[in-house]
Amino acid sequence: PKLLILDEPDSGLDIVVYNELYELLDAIRNETHSSILLITHREEAGEVADEGTLLWEGKVKAKGTFKEIMKKYCELAGRKIKCQRIPCPTKY
Repeated sequence: PKLLILDEPDSGLDIVVYNELYELLDAIRNETHSSILLITHREEAGEVADEGTLLWEGKVKAKGTFKEIMKKYCELAGRKIKCQRIPCPTKY
């Protein structure tokens, strides 16, 4: 196929099967020159991706290399973590 779309194909896989899956996807990409659109929550997938997109609260927040996306993710997650550290009043 020219385009292969996979929605969380690595969900619930142990590390052995996970590695086999990515070896297979790499072989498909190299042999057929297909584009692969992969939706995943696993950070490791970014290491083999040419480019990616970060979705945050249903909106596109970053596009680019894995490094660029992780930088933006850390900025967004950092803000959220700081907001959650606001002390709650002890008396109501």
